[in-house]
Amino acid sequence: MWRHDRRWPHKSLHNTNSRMKSFRIIIAIVFAFLYVTSVHAQSPPAYTLEQCIETGLKNNIDILRARNNIDRSGSFRTEAYGQFLPSLRASASWSRSDAEQLAFRADNLLRSRNSYSYSVQAGLTLFDGMRNFNTVDQSLLEFNAAEESFQRTRQYVVYAIQQSFLNTLRMEQLEEVAESNLERGTAQLERIREMYAVGAVPRADVLRQEVVLGNDELAVIEAHNNYINALVDLQAMIGLSPRPAFEISAADIPESILDTDITRFRAGLGEFDALLDEAVNRRADYRQADLSLQSAEKGVSIARAGHVPSVSAFAQYNWN
Repeated sequence: MWRHDRRWPHKSLHNTNSRMKSFRIIIAIVFAFLYVTSVHAQSPPAYTLEQCIETGLKNNIDILRARNNIDRSGSFRTEAYGQFLPSLRASASWSRSDAEQLAFRADNLLRSRNSYSYSVQAGLTLFDGMRNFNTVDQSLLEFNAAEESFQRTRQYVVYAIQQSFLNTLRMEQLEEVAESNLERGTAQLERIREMYAVGAVPRADVLRQEVVLGNDELAVIEAHNNYINALVDLQAMIGLSPRPAFEISAADIPESILDTDITRFRAGLGEFDALLDEAVNRRADYRQADLSLQSAEKGVSIARAGHVPSVSAFAQYNWN
């Protein structure tokens, strides 16, 4: 006799539900993997100190301004050399009258209502009290001073980036210290409350620890704000627009400095007089100041040349 087994549909339905659950788990794992990969791809890499310096040397506004000053001084130098070249001027005109006019020529008599003319003139300065030579010398001095200013600006920017980077790391560590103090204060408050519950300490100890915990919370907020401000200052220093996702890495900074490193550094400095002579010879700002002084002296010579007569030659041709 044929019997109908009612367990088969339940078994098939159970297998279907198991397969659906497995399929959903696989879909969830795939979506989680894609989300983590997307977040990791979108998050910008952390900037090391060397990367901050490299970016700052390309984007810092002070370096760009100093580089533009070099180009500006170069244009003045070209203009100064142009004073030794002859000048050339040319002009032409045309007019028309209502009535005919008579024009006499060697061969015949002309009647015309049109009139034409042009003129060409060339000139050359022979002597102007050495003004042109001093102008060239002054332009060369200013160009060299602009280059020294660029080098000094570059050194200053590198130093400022290093200082800002290390200050940001310090603010980050201070924030971690403040958070650690907050955790210890929270744990201490829990212990005091338990001791107060059993009557071991008075109520005043609980209130006192709550005040300490409130100060710790305020210290965490202040430390976090100081860290964010330091990050913004660092981004402005390297010429980037401030963004919240900016991070730094201390991978290329040594964790500690040994006493032997300090001794070796001090031993390599040498005597004070030798350091002074080296600073005079190598500091870009000192060389820039010396070049600016020489340029100012050339400016005085140029001004004095205005009291000396100048000699020039010119030739002109006109046709009507």
